[in-house]
Amino acid sequence: MNTRYYLNGALAGAGVVFAAAAIANTGMAQPQGLLAKVLQIAFEINVADSQSSFIEHCLSIQALMWVSFGVCAADLIYRDKQTKLQGSFASKSPLPNDPQLLLRSKDLWNFYQKVESEPRSYFNLILKRCAYQFKITSSAEQTNDVLQSSIEIISQDVDLQYSNIRYMVWLIPTLGFIGTVWGILNTLSGIEPEMFENTEQLVSQLMTLGVAFNTTLVSLIMAACLVFALHVTQEKEERLISDLNEYFLDNMINKLYVTNE
Repeated sequence: MNTRYYLNGALAGAGVVFAAAAIANTGMAQPQGLLAKVLQIAFEINVADSQSSFIEHCLSIQALMWVSFGVCAADLIYRDKQTKLQGSFASKSPLPNDPQLLLRSKDLWNFYQKVESEPRSYFNLILKRCAYQFKITSSAEQTNDVLQSSIEIISQDVDLQYSNIRYMVWLIPTLGFIGTVWGILNTLSGIEPEMFENTEQLVSQLMTLGVAFNTTLVSLIMAACLVFALHVTQEKEERLISDLNEYFLDNMINKLYVTNE
């Protein structure tokens, strides 16, 4: 769990740190070309203004978008690592792959004892529940019910793990639309009647609308990237759960043998 918090903190702060470095850079020299465009689009920073406030830009709408993007990306990286970890536990399965080998209650209990002291994982959790159920009831049907119940609980738990990510994916474009509306209001409220007599002043004021619309553009690009990453990551985890269900059906449930011990 600490790894998840470290990733959240690191990636959430990445945008703010980048903004801070950019603002510090504008105090010494005004960057030109591509860097200037990136700063203006990503953080609403006017590189021509060397007096830009650090706090003002770090708390801007787009800075909040980058923080949300970092937190969401960290959660997705964490879920992907957890999926690989769960898969590594399943690859060390003590269950035999021989299709002709039957499993008695004491055989399954021996497997239970092998994984009892191992770290908590989906595979070990399912195996221990099924072994315990079969030892008590000696019923393959009831053991299969425990397997299906465990798979369902794990699936619900995995779905809950993605609730914060789905919220962040919704929040980012919402912040983008808020930033655009806010930028339009600020631009229009800054237009004075005398500006209509001075075309240059009016055009200069209206030019700020570009940053406002860029806020929505950036947020939609962020959301599109996160939705794709969310789809890929969640599909991997759901595939793992489906594979676990199939594996236990083939290598445990269908091999259970009731003896008269």
